[in-house]
Amino acid sequence: MKKSLVAFIMLLCLGKGVQAGDKLKLGIKINPVISFASVKDKDSKDGYSFNGQGSTFKFIIGPYIDYMINDNVYFSFGLWYSPRTVKMSVKTTDILGNSYTGNSQYNLQYLMVPLYFKFYTNEISDGLKLYFTLGGSADFKIAEKNIGDKDEVGLKDKALNEGKQLFSFIDAGLLMGAGVEYKLGSITTLYGGFSYNRGLTNIINPLLSINGDKPYQHLSIKNNLVGIDLGVKF
Repeated sequence: MKKSLVAFIMLLCLGKGVQAGDKLKLGIKINPVISFASVKDKDSKDGYSFNGQGSTFKFIIGPYIDYMINDNVYFSFGLWYSPRTVKMSVKTTDILGNSYTGNSQYNLQYLMVPLYFKFYTNEISDGLKLYFTLGGSADFKIAEKNIGDKDEVGLKDKALNEGKQLFSFIDAGLLMGAGVEYKLGSITTLYGGFSYNRGLTNIINPLLSINGDKPYQHLSIKNNLVGIDLGVKF
């Protein structure tokens, strides 16, 4: 999957037919990010307590297109490969008061379709502008697996026993960011900045049931990404 995406990006870079005057600009984004999940357990009286357990370092990469609305506003869309991680723990207590704590890491892979506006300031120096982004993304899951020999939390194992996926096929997020662009010449522009992708939807599969019951309807897991945007556009 990664090799196919890289080949797709290279073809886009080599294809000059993508540009249409000054209206369309093709860009390539490389985004080192911290991936973490917000885990909320809405039922603390069932003997199971779920919590988030930190973050991991990932990379987002992919092409995008900027469409100029006017000199200071662009609309952007693209296709990005986005791996993410859900690290969480569960604490259980039996009727005798004995407790058990388990930790698991679930690695997810998505294809992101970002749709956002990019707002520019006037030049603050020769070829240098500030920008701000606001929009959203539709994220389509292409893979999921738990890391390690054992799924201590047990969510993935129980889903597999039922022949279902633990996480939903689609996710959605709010995109925000800010940065600076520097124009090298008439075509090439470099940029760098910061971005935040806040998950809006619970990624637990709503169709998941264990023996006809839905034991995780009280559990909410949402993806979050904080990163540095680096890239070039033509």
